[in-house]
Amino acid sequence: MSKIILLCLITSLLISACQPKASPDIQATIAAGIAATEQARTTKQQPVASTASPIKTPTPSPSHTPTLLLTPSPTHTPTATATLQPTPLPLALAALAGQAPARLCLAIQQRYPAIAEGHQEEIEPIVRLALEHLGFSVLPAQSDCDADLEIRLNLEALGMEYNRPVTAYCYSGASVNGQVSLQLAGKAALSTPVSHKSIPPYAIQSSACGKSPADAPFDHAWTPAILQGLAHFWGAGVLLQALREENAQWSYDAEQLLLDQPRPEFLPVLIEAIHSDHPRIRKNALSAIGALGSRAKEAIPALIEVFYDPDPSGWTQHYAAEALGKIGPSVLPAVIEKLDDPNPQVRYSAVDTLELIGPAAAVALPQLLEMLAEARPTLRAAILRTLAAIGPQAAKATPDVILLLDDPEETTVFFALQALEKFGPQAKAAIPAIIERLERFSLTNQSSAYQALAAITGKNFGMDPAAWRDWWQSQK
Repeated sequence: MSKIILLCLITSLLISACQPKASPDIQATIAAGIAATEQARTTKQQPVASTASPIKTPTPSPSHTPTLLLTPSPTHTPTATATLQPTPLPLALAALAGQAPARLCLAIQQRYPAIAEGHQEEIEPIVRLALEHLGFSVLPAQSDCDADLEIRLNLEALGMEYNRPVTAYCYSGASVNGQVSLQLAGKAALSTPVSHKSIPPYAIQSSACGKSPADAPFDHAWTPAILQGLAHFWGAGVLLQALREENAQWSYDAEQLLLDQPRPEFLPVLIEAIHSDHPRIRKNALSAIGALGSRAKEAIPALIEVFYDPDPSGWTQHYAAEALGKIGPSVLPAVIEKLDDPNPQVRYSAVDTLELIGPAAAVALPQLLEMLAEARPTLRAAILRTLAAIGPQAAKATPDVILLLDDPEETTVFFALQALEKFGPQAKAAIPAIIERLERFSLTNQSSAYQALAAITGKNFGMDPAAWRDWWQSQK
């Protein structure tokens, strides 16, 4: 449209140039038109800033751990906007380590035994684009290349009968098996088997119901299979680049591979991914590091750094704390050091981590008790949860916890009672304080109080304050 406007303006200028005197109105119109065209062109070039507000979620607690939810797009849309690898990704396979062929001859063979001959998925354009983003020059088979990359796939549609919301037999899943082969010039070909099964979901929308095998979501099967094969030869760098792709299915399956099949060799890539600008990638990388457990010790400094993340919801920091907790006691020195950090968010994340570590965090008891008296309600509750997670080893905190039974914050009282319950018989000093307050606690906290008394005393008088008082009098 802007080209048409500009052409019209140029024509008007030529006409006016041929006239001895152009009226002021015409000159003003032309000038305004040129200005409007330039403004429209400039405006089109300006990036549009996102105005979406961040999702606010409450600070995580041990009773409500964030659940990872991933919703892939059902369609593939190749895009060229991903960040490009400046040089070809070097091979990671031990037999070829360090070599970096720049020109790849790509050949993809698809077979669909149950579908009429001629059916083909749009696989090659997507794989080609992904390889180009890895820094490769991708050429047709039989070209002059540094290496031949061949992908052979056998695909099968999977279906099931649905009753609701649609009543029909739908081809809503797919499976694939095959192999990915790589042959460098002058060397023998190396191959790796690949397979994946996308099981039909239990429920399906009518718009997603494939009426024939050809309508099955084959991309849900071949995308992870091909990523497996490429990662076999080029390592986790393939998956990191795939996370950056705007093709939703491609990036989703890369995340799933990192999460479902965590391997120590993925760790450098995962550490890099936790610095991503995309919250989903960052949180999934943290979860994948946590899945490695004690094998992820190398990631401890990077995870501690996430405590300073500006995420206002607290979820990112909780995922980092969760990962540290799964690594185990080896993280304690670095975490305990952060209990004195001036940043309250960092202190909270450190306490959160100690809770997830559990009994081994007893070494931090002096610092936790020092913080307990002066902490704000949110941090105080986190400290109490941590004391509960440490268990009987934290029972020497009983006098400090008893003082919080009169705290004006109901949540503080709730977690104080939980801590006393977890201390068990070693919290005997708390019995009279709890019995004295039984009828003053809120209904929710009354239930917690009776549970604490039962755990400490080994007795069970139900929710009968008089029975508990009589029993305690008999013990004197």
